[in-house]
Order: sequence, then structure tokens, then C-alpha cells
Amino acid sequence: MVDEYNKSSELDCTQGQMSCEPTNTCIKKIKFDQDECKKVLQQLTQQLENVHYTSYDGTLIWKITNVDQKFAEVQSEKQTSIMSPTGYKMCASLFLNENGDAECTHMSIFSILFKGDYDAILWWPFYIPVVYCLFDQTG
Repeated sequence: MVDEYNKSSELDCTQGQMSCEPTNTCIKKIKFDQDECKKVLQQLTQQLENVHYTSYDGTLIWKITNVDQKFAEVQSEKQTSIMSPTGYKMCASLFLNENGDAECTHMSIFSILFKGDYDAILWWPFYIPVVYCLFDQTG
């Protein structure tokens, strides 16, 4: 739609029927609005995924999709880690390309505890064992 509008505006500009300045301003506004819509869509998608991963028994099942793409993003340093959806108090963070001296040779996974509304009534320090299991589902 933007491309069609842009082409018709260019024709109008070359024919001298209208000034290009208002058209360029309009195109910039449409592009900005489109970018904002993409951000909102990403946020809503993340919220929907978080609802899907909600657990009430202390178990997090985290399916990581598009692993090849995520490795490429790590290698290009666009993103250094991926985060699981947050749960009651914690989430997991996975560094696919390590996070220190062993870069390109290891993966690291961390548990991250967050401050929450019920911290005053929880047992501290956090003593519950955390177990990670990695399943290769490619074959």
C-alpha cells in the first residue's frame, strides 16, 4: 500500500501537480506508524507466549524454536542470549555461544530470580533445586 502511494505521489510530483514535501512527510509518518505497530505486535505475541508457558507446579517447559536463526543472531552479536518467559519468580537465560572465556565452544544457562510481590512470605535464601534437561528434537 505504501509502495503504491509512493509511486502515485512520484508521478504527481513529476507532473507538477503537487509538492513532494507533504508526500514525503506522509510517507515518514506511515513508516513510523508501521514500526510502532510491529513493536506492539511483538509485545502482544510475547504476552500470549507467557500465558502459554504459565506453570503452577514449578515446572518450566521451554520449547526453543528457530535455533539455527538464534545461533546466527548470536554469532552476529545481534542478541547474546535468549530468555525464557518469566514465571512466578524466575526465568532461564540461555547463552548459545557462551558468555566468557569459552566463547564458541560452550553454552551457558542461568536461572534468574526476580523481585516479586510475595517475597516477604517466601523462604530465603532460595533453596529449591533447579534441574535443566536439554532435548534435541531435530531427529
